[in-house]
Amino acid sequence: MVMAGCQDSSNPYDNEPVYSPVGVVITSGDSVIVQYRGSQQITGEFTAKTGSYSPRYSFRLIDVSGTYFTPQGDSYQLTGRAEDNALAEVWIAGFDFFIKGKKPGRTHVILKVLVGASMLYTSQPIPTLITEY
Repeated sequence: MVMAGCQDSSNPYDNEPVYSPVGVVITSGDSVIVQYRGSQQITGEFTAKTGSYSPRYSFRLIDVSGTYFTPQGDSYQLTGRAEDNALAEVWIAGFDFFIKGKKPGRTHVILKVLVGASMLYTSQPIPTLITEY
């Protein structure tokens, strides 16, 4: 009797692309709002008014060759939070997001890309200014 073996393909992420991001670029329309690569200092900051939402920001990663990309596949997800959630909230819409100002002040926003339950990338804390109405 001859038996043929099968490879276990129960890992749902086996068919997802593999990414190696080294930085972040965040745009609003055609304008770059925030950018950094590797350990470079962040250029730019987020802004929102108290009681209002920021413009729509689009999150992209940067690979080692400098190419901007958005992770593709159902298992990739963007999450985010303000370090001081009394000042701001982050609202995610796919790989786009908004910042809602709650009260005036300065905080930082941290964005993370997950693949399933695992962390793919965590941004540097991004300066965020919440102004009066």
